[in-house]
Amino acid sequence: MAQWNKQLTTLDLVKRVNGQMGLPLPTAVVSQTNDRLATQMLFLLNKVGTKLLKPMQGYRWTQFKKRWDFTTVPGTTLYDLPDDWDSFIDQTMNSKSLVYPAIGPVGDPAWAWLIARTWGPLIRVMYRTRGGMLELYQSPASPQAMLVDYTSRGWVYQQKAPVGNKDVVDQDDDIILYDADLIQAALKLEFLREKGFDTTTAQNDFDLLLELAINTDSDAAILNVAGSRGTPLIGTDNIPQSGYGAP
Repeated sequence: MAQWNKQLTTLDLVKRVNGQMGLPLPTAVVSQTNDRLATQMLFLLNKVGTKLLKPMQGYRWTQFKKRWDFTTVPGTTLYDLPDDWDSFIDQTMNSKSLVYPAIGPVGDPAWAWLIARTWGPLIRVMYRTRGGMLELYQSPASPQAMLVDYTSRGWVYQQKAPVGNKDVVDQDDDIILYDADLIQAALKLEFLREKGFDTTTAQNDFDLLLELAINTDSDAAILNVAGSRGTPLIGTDNIPQSGYGAP
């Protein structure tokens, strides 16, 4: 069966990057504690892997998007976040029974105002993250089935038992879940930067591959310029009916 290289293992990745720069190819990475180059590559890989997890150009990788379902408990306002939680995806928290979506994350000034207010109940769930936990402003009187999308920290897949996702590379056969070309460019750029070498070409390569990886990560929505039941994309509601070319 043909082998595909959409995603690379730790050892394959370091070999490819070293080979591109004319550096010695390691026989192992994690276990080669006497190989200073391999050890540096391992630490740099963990650094860039964590960095790439954050929204790149405002984009979040579909590979790491997950949904958290939890049920509120009357009287409880603090909830443990998922173990692999990195950040919530904006405006995705909702209740399956409440009409309105949750509001949040609420900033500190607004939260302080909520604490100080003395009138009337709220009909919306309001939340923030504080101290590594999800905090609700008020606990709903009845249990609410909540759901919210978030970005997972699991950018590494461990093939050996216990198999599963994790957020650090510590085995040579760990699978790096990023686009293979992008993670190679990221590791190469970080190595050159740490060594104090010129990074102009490497930075340009990374920027291009980042844009390409974002473009291919998910399908783009189709814009319908034809007639519809609602307001059309182009029509009298959003363009003038006369006066084209007027000074």
